[in-house]
This record gives sequence, C-alpha cells and structure tokens, in this order.
Amino acid sequence: MNYNINEMLKQGESQTTEFKKSLSLKKEAFESLCGMVNSDYAKGLVIFGISPTNDIIGIEPGNLDSSQLSLTRHIRQKFEPPLICSIEVIPVQDKFLIIISAKRLPQVPYHEYDSRAFIREGTSTRKLKLAEKIIDVQ
Repeated sequence: MNYNINEMLKQGESQTTEFKKSLSLKKEAFESLCGMVNSDYAKGLVIFGISPTNDIIGIEPGNLDSSQLSLTRHIRQKFEPPLICSIEVIPVQDKFLIIISAKRLPQVPYHEYDSRAFIREGTSTRKLKLAEKIIDVQ
C-alpha cells in the first residue's frame, strides 16, 4: 500500500490511526487497533516509529524481519476471532517504520484482544462493556 506519511503526521492520530514510538508499546498499540476495527469505521492503522510529538524516530535497530514475524505471531495468538491485517516496513527519512493495517469483516460483530474487546472513540480507546457487545450482536 502507498502511505503519505507526511500528510498523516500533519493530521495526527485519529479514529483510525495510532502512532507508537517503539515496538515495546505493542500491547497499547493492539488495544487501539482492536478498538479501531470495532468502531463503525471497521478499520485501523498503527504506525510504529513515530514519537508522541509526531516526529519520525524509526524503529529500534535490529532485524526487521524477525520483528514482523513476532508481530504476526502476537496478532495470531491474541486476537479473537482472527484479525485480518497486513504488516509493512517502509523507509522514511533514512529510518524504518512498521505499519500494521487491519479491517473487520462485515460478519464479525467485534474482535477481542487478549480476551477483551475495545472500542475507539476519537483518539482514545476504552474497554467495550458487556451490554455494548450484546447490543452489537443482536
């Protein structure tokens, strides 16, 4: 996919986009991604390597291939039902970003991450309440 990173940085985080500075924040990133796909937009994007001030800092040096494999494994183990997503490494300003994009299929009422469902409201993410899950399934 073709991403306009500079435009995304100008717009900042949104209902469907989350920035994380490092892979060490994957738990928070995946809670946000879960919330995004559970929202009415049914899609989300997490970009690793962007600071809280929207600066490109890149991913920590290391093996990007093993990082992608680790993220893929984590997604397979923690999302229920399985989440359809893509993971890409893109070079920007002599640094690398990892971008995870995901979509919820129409027949899936909601996804859970680590046995909990989340919902995205604006740029914040919260746990989905049981009553909300029941309403969505009916």
